[in-house]
Amino acid sequence: MFNSSPKQGALLRFLLERQPYSEATLDVIRPRLLQGGVNNECLRNASQVQKSHGFKMVSGWLYIAKPTLGTAQFTQHWWNYDPGQQVFYDLSPNIEPNAIHVLDLGLAKFASQQFGYLTVAKSILLKGERFFSLDYGEDGFDIEPIERLDDQSLFPPKPHHGQRLS
Repeated sequence: MFNSSPKQGALLRFLLERQPYSEATLDVIRPRLLQGGVNNECLRNASQVQKSHGFKMVSGWLYIAKPTLGTAQFTQHWWNYDPGQQVFYDLSPNIEPNAIHVLDLGLAKFASQQFGYLTVAKSILLKGERFFSLDYGEDGFDIEPIERLDDQSLFPPKPHHGQRLS
């Protein structure tokens, strides 16, 4: 029998439910955290590192367990990879100390093919046995149950922010 803590259980459940929809294998990684980025601007931060250092932009999820609320949150996030040194770097400030980075390379590919630019997907909440999407709406947050963790369910039809590919 497999025993896991609630934190590990939520992460494992997410990985198992998301993996069939991602072309690349999902992977838990530990990037080096750098200083100098802008809070809540992970896409812009990763783009700046790409331009200044030539590191690849990569994407995935920040997993944050919220045991006091009985939830787990997965927020799509951008960071960088230096193929020469084989090291991941994250310039975004204020990453929660217990956040776990989950590499999901399919997100960037889907966004660029679907929209013609890189953008940020909806966040995901796991509460009990149910996944919910979380997105910024006109009147605050839009929270809706979702059945699948496929790309179409994770991205708004017309993302409200993004960055053109150059």
